[in-house]
Formats: sequence, C-alpha cells, structure tokens
Amino acid sequence: MPSPAVQGAGGTLVFLARGQVYHLPVLAAQNPDGNAVVSEQLLSARGHGGSSGSRPVLYAKHMGKHKIGLGPELFRRAQHVVLVREPYGVLQSFSNVLEPTQQELGYTALLEIVSELRVLGRRPIVVSSDELVREPAGVLRALCAALGLAWEPTMLSWPAGPKPYDGLWADWWYKNTHKSTGFDAEVRDARKPLPVHLKPLLAETYPLYDMLSRQAIRPVRDTVPRPLGIFAPDGAGDDNAHAAKTVSSSSPSAAAAAAAPTSPQNEFQSPGVGGKHPGGTHVYVQDPRNEDVLIGIRDGVSGRFELVWRPHARVSVLDSGYMLGDGVWEGIRLHQGVLYLSEEHFERLFEGAKAVDMDLGLSRQQLQQLVYDTVDANGMSSGVHIRLMVTRGLKPTPYQNPNITIGMPTIVIVPEHKVLLSPFSTTWDLRH
Repeated sequence: MPSPAVQGAGGTLVFLARGQVYHLPVLAAQNPDGNAVVSEQLLSARGHGGSSGSRPVLYAKHMGKHKIGLGPELFRRAQHVVLVREPYGVLQSFSNVLEPTQQELGYTALLEIVSELRVLGRRPIVVSSDELVREPAGVLRALCAALGLAWEPTMLSWPAGPKPYDGLWADWWYKNTHKSTGFDAEVRDARKPLPVHLKPLLAETYPLYDMLSRQAIRPVRDTVPRPLGIFAPDGAGDDNAHAAKTVSSSSPSAAAAAAAPTSPQNEFQSPGVGGKHPGGTHVYVQDPRNEDVLIGIRDGVSGRFELVWRPHARVSVLDSGYMLGDGVWEGIRLHQGVLYLSEEHFERLFEGAKAVDMDLGLSRQQLQQLVYDTVDANGMSSGVHIRLMVTRGLKPTPYQNPNITIGMPTIVIVPEHKVLLSPFSTTWDLRH
C-alpha cells in the first residue's frame, strides 16, 4: 500500500507524515493514491508527449520520501534530476516549521533513488542547490545540456509572490521563495547556530550529502568572473579608482568591497578587569560559533568548490601540504564585510605561489570571490579572521617532485569568529 499522497498542479506528489499541520486538509483536497497520480499525471501518453503532443516536456517536483510505495515504472520511464543542499542550511530551515527527522529530510531516499537508477543503467543527474544559487546560469546551462533542452536566460528570474500551483503547504514552506525573483542567496535564512539536539542528525546526514554532492554536474561558464573592484584583473592596468566604480557581484561582501574599508583597529575586545595578555592580532578568545562554520574547499582533482561543515572538512593524507608542507597561505581579516588590505594579501599569496612555481588555476578575482562566498555563506561581517591556504595538490604517491601531482592545487578557506583582544597602532600588525 503506497504512502498517502496528494496530487499537486502539474503532477506534483506530496507524501504526508501524520502530525504535519496541513495533513488532513491536503488529503481532503486531492487524490491520496500515489500510484494513481503517477499513472495518470506523469506516465500517461499525454504527459509524455504522446498522440496529443500538447506537453512534450512535463516537469514534476517531488521530495525524496515520495518514492515510498511506488512501483519501478516511474524510474524506468522518466528522467530524474536529484537536487541536494548542504544539510546545515536544510536543518536550520526545516526546523523553523517542523522538528526534522532523517526520513523527513530525505537524504537517505535521495541516495536510494540514485542507487536504483544506477542499477537500472540510468545515470542520475545530480544538482547542488548551493552551487545553483552561486552560479545559476552555469548550472542551468549544464542541466539543460544533460536533459537535451534549450537554455534560456528567462530561466534565471520569475515574478515574486504566490503561484496558483503552489499547493496548500505553501504557507509553511514557501515564505522565502515568495520573496524571491531569482537565485539570490540573500533570500535564504541568515545562518545562525544550530540547536544542540540537532547536531547528531546533522552528523548522520553529512556522509549521505557528501556522496550525493560528489556526483553533481559542473557549471558551464561562458564568461570570466567580473572584477570585484579591489584590484584590476591581471594585466588589465585599470587603476583602483576606476575598478571601484565597476563592481558587479552577487556576493554581498564582495559588493561591499567597493567602498574603502575602514581600519578594524577599534574592533578589539578588552580583557576582564585586571586581565593581562600579550599583544598582537593572533590573540583571541575561543568562540563556540566556530565549531559549526562552513569551510570552503576547492578540490584540485575535480575542480569543484564546496562549502563543508567544519567537523567534516578534510583533505587527503596524500595532499602535498600534509605530506611535504608544500604550499602558501595568508591570514586575512574581514571588517564591515570587506577583506582588509586584500590587495596586499592576494599579491603576496600569488607571488609566493609563483616563487615555488605553483599555478593556482584561477585568477586573483576568482580566488577572492571564493573567499567572499565562504564568509557570506557563514553570515560573517566583522570580527573575523580567515586562513587562506593553498597546497600544490594531491600526490599519487609519496614523492617530492613537484611535477608529480594530480590535478590543480588544493585551496582551503577557514573563516573564524576572532575578535581582536588588543588594539594595534600600525598596518604592519595586520600585514605580518
């Protein structure tokens, strides 16, 4: 007996858990037979462009748990796209409405779907929700190519507000969606500490997410990232004054960088009465928020950049940085949404990489954007220290020769809440 299901406009299925606030109204409004909805709405000749041909492409949205009780025909005859999001954000959003469980979150079901499609010889298409928000045009181009559909720029925007096909559950789940007009990270809930009782569920979910996200399609790009206004592109020769007027970025912090940053020298925390400590910018008080930060990692083999929950952030023991100490790094402070003294930091990083004959595989602007993407994902603005590390990359075997490396360098971005404990009098303290 299939799980109770309802039919949404356009063939949407919603399987319900008892106790959900809209459980009974939805069941009363629509067909509760899941297999009937699949047969009539999704697999009918009309729905698949049969004799009538009125709908050559039918889009239907499901949650992972919708597969419970359904027969295999849907997996054989339809093209499936699996959309997966980093679990921390999912748990935070979901818990605002209902108490999350592994079944409700659906990661287990998504992995089962991917596995079942693999057994059937059908390669699943996996899309990273976070990458879709960061690079909507590139991800949608790749998705359209995988589906054999034409890419259209109109896919990037829509009118704000409720839609007639939303379903009765929209009032509980679509608040941010109704405010949006495009793929805008600012519309998502601001990152905040996760309740302690949800940490075990987050830890259970992360390995499932990791397995799914590694299969995600890569964005198809037709342009280079736009200048951020902190410095001109390599070889461009534009002065900073001009560049600052041409900032264009979806990143809130990157956009803030157009304004000249003020010195963070007043951004320090005095010790307790009578407390003494050594000076310098490395003195800090442990902040519990750092236990849950997202760390940015660019895998040099796949080229994929991901934001990984700190307890699950790792690189291989065969990485050049771990094995040989082969790499360069910078420590940068974030103040009022701006990377302080960014020109000096990135120039020194790239000069250091050049000195050891290491090609990062991206420009200064691209690397800076990755840093801003990381701090923005963590909702950071001030009182933040960032350790930017670049190693030569993965080794096939323990071997010192720098030419024997797989792929591009590994890039790791670790942002932490670190309020300065003592003021400093010169910019030398920040640069060194």
